[in-house]
Amino acid sequence: MLVSQHHVLTFDDVAAHFVDVELHLAFDGPAGRIVLAMPVWTPGSYLVREYARHVQELSATTGARAKLVARKERKDAWTIDADRSKEIIVRYRLWCHELTVRTNHVDRTHALLCAAATFLYVEGSSPEKAATLEIVPREGWSVVIPLPPSDATPRAGGRCFLAENRDALYDTPVSLGVLDRCEFSVNGIPHQYAVWPQDALTGNELMSLVDDTRKVLEVEHQLFGTAPYERYSFLLNLAPDARGGLEHDHATTLLASPFACRKRKDYLDLLTLVAHEAFHLWSVKRIRPAGLAPYKYDRENYTRLLWWFEGGTSYFDWRIVRLANLCTVEEYFAHLAEELNYVEQTPGRFVQSLEEASFDAWVKLYRPDANTANSTVSYYRKGEVVCLLLDARIRAATNGEKGLDDVQGRLWSDHGRLARPVPENAFPDYFRDITGVDLTADHDAWVRKTAELPADDVLAALGLRVVRKVKAEGVTTSLGLRLKTSGGHVTVTTVLRGSGSERAGLAPGDELIAINGWRVTESNLDTHLRTHDADDDLRILVSRDGRIVESKVTLDAARPEVVAIEPMADASDAQKTLVAKWLGGLPAAWIPKEKTS
Repeated sequence: MLVSQHHVLTFDDVAAHFVDVELHLAFDGPAGRIVLAMPVWTPGSYLVREYARHVQELSATTGARAKLVARKERKDAWTIDADRSKEIIVRYRLWCHELTVRTNHVDRTHALLCAAATFLYVEGSSPEKAATLEIVPREGWSVVIPLPPSDATPRAGGRCFLAENRDALYDTPVSLGVLDRCEFSVNGIPHQYAVWPQDALTGNELMSLVDDTRKVLEVEHQLFGTAPYERYSFLLNLAPDARGGLEHDHATTLLASPFACRKRKDYLDLLTLVAHEAFHLWSVKRIRPAGLAPYKYDRENYTRLLWWFEGGTSYFDWRIVRLANLCTVEEYFAHLAEELNYVEQTPGRFVQSLEEASFDAWVKLYRPDANTANSTVSYYRKGEVVCLLLDARIRAATNGEKGLDDVQGRLWSDHGRLARPVPENAFPDYFRDITGVDLTADHDAWVRKTAELPADDVLAALGLRVVRKVKAEGVTTSLGLRLKTSGGHVTVTTVLRGSGSERAGLAPGDELIAINGWRVTESNLDTHLRTHDADDDLRILVSRDGRIVESKVTLDAARPEVVAIEPMADASDAQKTLVAKWLGGLPAAWIPKEKTS
């Protein structure tokens, strides 16, 4: 039986992006033949990522340094023939040069490690077995890790930390390096930001972010009525064009642009990312769907509820920023319009339901291709819109007395607080029992099936209007293509389902050369379309696989896009009261103007 497991991290070859790992194992008798495995995914990111591909030079010895036979057993596992040895030391190197929240990255200034991509476990051992983690940082490096310290004896002169079980170990992000750190308190609970690179944010930018994060967390604490953690770290890593977040029990790993605090839109994006990952403290980390309980690290973990646990969290993140008075009602409505427009411009909404999108996350969401828009829909974005509409239904039916806030609170008291997983088919009954509103038909149509979402009618009950128009002025037709331009070339990325271009056989990768004999450029494409009506035929010349091909495309009518969600001028006082309760304030158009003398 396994008695103890002690992981040691050293950083002697960071210039080549390597981390060295030692695993010290002790058994209460002869170990015999053991199998060491590495997780294939990390909770919160639903894709098999094959972390073992970055492991190299794995070897094993006894505690007395006698060499043992180690061989690859599977893509993610190795066998060690330990014979009668009671102590085993396993050594391996990890190549770490992928800066995301679910992978590993190391260089001369820092290391950001995802535990599932770093540590091995003994197959067949109890998942409740504690492990210790020893970190030997480079000179001048800080260590930020959301684990309590351990009194274990260091094997390499480093600092030791305790993971009380396997889930705690694999829930652990590790941030080391030359960092800016800022500690703060929320309702008496210690928090901190650890920011890399150092000085990427100015002092004022960091302090503003800390102040606004405190406001976000205060709203979330109030919504759930409790804070189920003793400490929390925001591990903020900044790099151009970067964005991402991954939730943990006592921390979150964040990626953002180093300039995120300098433009209003970018800063709101960062704040909603912070709100999203912190919201997961309750929803998905502690209130967990049955399909993710317990975690199985060697395979896919299927659930049909990601539309709620991710899409619902996306619904709450912007609303929490609004309730914290960190964005205006108009900014919030502009965001909702963008999300609704995404749904309405995605043909895959008629192919894949939200439950199916949740279940298929492992093979679809993180692996987009040229047909993604036609075959799937994002459980984040459509899930957010559906939760918006469900909340609006409840609030309109109860005069604002009930909403999804009440659902979240009950999920915490009945499931999260008790560590009791949420059944996969629970939500229609929960909505009815908690709010008194029967949403079974809506849930069936919007979540389990692929019906068009009745956003106009549902939001109208709150005194809101959805505004749509064709964005390109004077363009009333569409080729049904999504395009990219590079170096003057106009190339098809997606042929939309049911479009004239699909019927004509146009394909992703085609380069548009000419329309009706006239050269196509990025700047004149709309000009070509303005001179034609729906059902007109165009001769499209494309370059495909090195050949010039001509096709006849029948134009479709352009689909209007959602450009705004606006308050109705004739909204009733009751509707204004509903919105004020929902968002903690009114849109400017509904606020009476002060009379001037």
